[in-house]
Amino acid sequence: MAYIRVSKEREEGISPEIQLAAITDYCRGRGYQLVETLTDLDLTGRFWRRRQVEAAVTMIEAGTVDVLVVWKVSRVARNRKDWAIAVDRIESIGGRLESATEQVDTTTSTGRLARGMLAELAAFESERIGEVWKDVHAHRISRGLPSRGGQRFGYDRDGDTYTPNADGPVLAGMYRAYIAGTGFTTIAARLNADGHRTRTGALWTSDGVARVLDSGFGAGLISRGTRRRATHTTGVHPAVITSDEWAAYLAARRVRAGLPPKVATPAYLLTGLIVCGDCGSPMWANRLGVAAGYGYVCSRWQRSRGCRCITITRAKAETAVLDWLRHVADDVDTAAHLQAQRVTATRSSDAAATRARQQLDTVRARLAKLTLGWTEGLVPDGAYTDARDELARRETELVARVERATADATVTRLPAQPVVRGLLDDWAVLPLEQKRAMLGHLITRVRVLRPVDGGRVTVEVVPR
Repeated sequence: MAYIRVSKEREEGISPEIQLAAITDYCRGRGYQLVETLTDLDLTGRFWRRRQVEAAVTMIEAGTVDVLVVWKVSRVARNRKDWAIAVDRIESIGGRLESATEQVDTTTSTGRLARGMLAELAAFESERIGEVWKDVHAHRISRGLPSRGGQRFGYDRDGDTYTPNADGPVLAGMYRAYIAGTGFTTIAARLNADGHRTRTGALWTSDGVARVLDSGFGAGLISRGTRRRATHTTGVHPAVITSDEWAAYLAARRVRAGLPPKVATPAYLLTGLIVCGDCGSPMWANRLGVAAGYGYVCSRWQRSRGCRCITITRAKAETAVLDWLRHVADDVDTAAHLQAQRVTATRSSDAAATRARQQLDTVRARLAKLTLGWTEGLVPDGAYTDARDELARRETELVARVERATADATVTRLPAQPVVRGLLDDWAVLPLEQKRAMLGHLITRVRVLRPVDGGRVTVEVVPR
């Protein structure tokens, strides 16, 4: 069996054809019958998962083939652990792993030592390449460029330059739709229905929409790190949305991102907002009976009977929330109190954002000065690398702090009374997800309180 891998970097120009020709010639010279060829294209050798080499080892274990032939031992794995496990799995059942271009006799201890040294050299080279790419990515980010090249939806690329194209307004509309309460799935469906495709020409998916919007590229930002822990720095490319819209997107994302699918796209208006007044646990939608229909039940009671059962019909709970909204819209004193709370919160968030921006400017100035000293030969390489990494870490922390504070200020900056009046005016025509999103900006929770002295359950709305 032949196994061929061409890495993402396409190092040394080793095409699949060159590898297969060498393996075929090797097999012919030893009288081997080549019964199968497995190929991995554009896959790194550092990670085992999702690669055909696992299938090759499995076939040897099953007795389908006896020998696995590769162009070089580095084709199997550049990770020490994966390499050791693969060799053990192959040879423990009598199989053999042979290289077409590295002539070592693996039937002897000396040959196995030589093969092990080749594998160690492959792991070393992989780590060296990784370190180089890490430095390259850090340098690109410091210049306001994405760590990797490639196309971006809504932009045309010319070298390292990105400019908005005809899909730029579409990208901006995706952000605005999400801010207004539309979910990723609905946005993807609308894009596909309107004939829009991803940068690779594929249909949109909910995850694809989330990935594009979370990147912040449309806000003129560069992301670094994994999606859940990504931080953003300012890029040199123009934005298609404003900084306030980006902050509003982050705020809406925080409201919905960590919630289960049924909460993120709620089936009921108060899902995720309504809680048990006794134990504070969320209340779940459930059928209360033929006459009562659907309502809300304490989740702790439903899971473990660890709380006295509190239930309320949907109609009563949702009517109480509507009554509260009408009260806020009509009651000047209540509206003024809410607005005063929001102004205080906004000032606090604005002050936090200002402090973080000032510290961020200082860190970036120090980083620029350090880089200038290094380029002029005034700072040794080792000292430059250590100081640069520490400043980059600090920059990442401060950028995240600015984003959080700005998002908090954006949410609280909306005047409460006009928002409530607009919500009530459009209540009959607004989709459920949009009602839910707007309530999330106005209400912290809806508490259902146990009846007192034989009375009925009551509802307490806790404003944000």
